[in-house]
Amino acid sequence: MTSRSARFLLSLFSLWGLVMAGPVLGGVGSANQAPAPRPTAVATATAPSGEAEPSWALPKDYSEFLRQYYRIYKVNKTDCVKVGPNKVKMLPPVAGFYELVREDEQYYYIRNLPLEDKDSWGHKAWLKGEYADVTEQVREEYMRDKYIVVDEPDILSPFTDKLDFVRMDTGLPNVGRWVRSFDVADMNGDGLPDIILPPERMGAGHPWIILQQKDGTWKAWDAARWPSGIKLDYGTVRVADFDGDDHLDIAIACHFLPSYVLYGNGKGDFTRTVRLPVLNGDVTSQALTVADFNGDGRPDIALLDELDVMMGTGTRIKSGLVNVMLNLPGGWKAIGDDFPREIFGYALGAADIDRDGSTDLILTSRQQGVRDLVWHNAGKGEKWEPIGSRLMPFNSFVYAVATGPLDRFPNPDLVACYQQHNPREKDLPTQACTTYRFHDENGKPLAEPKAELLLKHKEEFNGYLGIAIGDVDGDGRNDIAVVSQKGKLQVFLQFPDGKFYEQRFRDFDLGEGTMPADVRIADLNGDGMGEIVVMGTLANEKGESGGGVWVFSPRRKAPAKATGRS
Repeated sequence: MTSRSARFLLSLFSLWGLVMAGPVLGGVGSANQAPAPRPTAVATATAPSGEAEPSWALPKDYSEFLRQYYRIYKVNKTDCVKVGPNKVKMLPPVAGFYELVREDEQYYYIRNLPLEDKDSWGHKAWLKGEYADVTEQVREEYMRDKYIVVDEPDILSPFTDKLDFVRMDTGLPNVGRWVRSFDVADMNGDGLPDIILPPERMGAGHPWIILQQKDGTWKAWDAARWPSGIKLDYGTVRVADFDGDDHLDIAIACHFLPSYVLYGNGKGDFTRTVRLPVLNGDVTSQALTVADFNGDGRPDIALLDELDVMMGTGTRIKSGLVNVMLNLPGGWKAIGDDFPREIFGYALGAADIDRDGSTDLILTSRQQGVRDLVWHNAGKGEKWEPIGSRLMPFNSFVYAVATGPLDRFPNPDLVACYQQHNPREKDLPTQACTTYRFHDENGKPLAEPKAELLLKHKEEFNGYLGIAIGDVDGDGRNDIAVVSQKGKLQVFLQFPDGKFYEQRFRDFDLGEGTMPADVRIADLNGDGMGEIVVMGTLANEKGESGGGVWVFSPRRKAPAKATGRS
């Protein structure tokens, strides 16, 4: 049975409530109501001479249905009226129109009208089948050029045992609700990179600057001072010198609160603040990124809304969901009219993806189906256009993005991690990460990127929530690290052939008590190899263990010694 036949049969059974006994298949039912009981006195529906009385069992398939449906029966001419050269109408209580096949002096030989005939009792069901068929054709045509990976085979990455790792996180939080995104920067000017954490959820209400000590341990900066007149909460922190005084400042996007810049004085005082303007005062953010969008040498900021619904009223917010804030000499200016009106997410990226000299913006979306994610900077940060949308994940939630060179060319590439749902049938969701290169094999820019699957498997509730690009093994080629919802870190080293090999390590499993929120690759000890830093929260709100900050420091393994005689 074809898919179209199956849809018709299902639609037919649904239409008639599975009441298939008697004349429904024999040709003496009503066109507009459930079939009457098989006639005995009024209309004698008798099988033609030599045939056994028909069986009224439910058909097993569409072919059997058609054989029963078009079976010929004879009825007394007194029980019906001829209404055309090839059509009769049964008299009450049976009623309904039927096709006249032939006649003799006493009988009409009739059968059910073709399903295409509007007077057929099955016509409505047939129309449903036709509509479903056309709908499927339109849907398949629409999806023909979409980026769908659900039917691709799972990616089983080759693995390598090139590195070992030692933990380098003594003094960092080893439990807690550390949510969204952190940063790495030398905050006190001692030449050692430090870790800047957002406020802990349900915690002290201020960021944490954890200074790296000379022995590789960590200690909270006792000199840090925070503003007292504003409320801060968990979200994203990013570090830059926003006012040009050669001291690092902190931009922070807070859950259900305004976003701020906390200006630093180089000695730990961050009490001078400015509230960042947004186009829609109802919009709050947890996602924040920093880049020079207008090319004036001053770091600007972009924000993405964390929820596009007003919590108090349930009203949808459809404006000002993405804000680019230009850091102008006269103050901050919000731009955002070009961006999607239905989107929200927890991560952002920025890089010159199309190599035109201007920094572009990369969005994520927990609004299913948004594919305008890469935005070309078309006018010094004040005009934006989507690019590469056709090859962005279709019917997906895009959780995380990262940018950086992933081959021999210096221009940045993009990695996006997402959960894709099968648009054709019920299935487990697909968890995947795809690399996008906006250039060809010679480094020439492309209008549409080349997409290549990095990771893919089917599983519920285990999306890739964070991704980082950086050189872990110190070979000059960027590697990739991802963290998944159930507490696993995966590291993929790029080899000279451009392929990625998974580097395994026993402690990369952070445990079921932790849900990772973010991951970074940064050289913390100056040895040319990137440490992997992971921040996570309690997977269970009632849990007492889980969450915290991990640092994995890579070490090259010694070559295996030769054995045996030479």
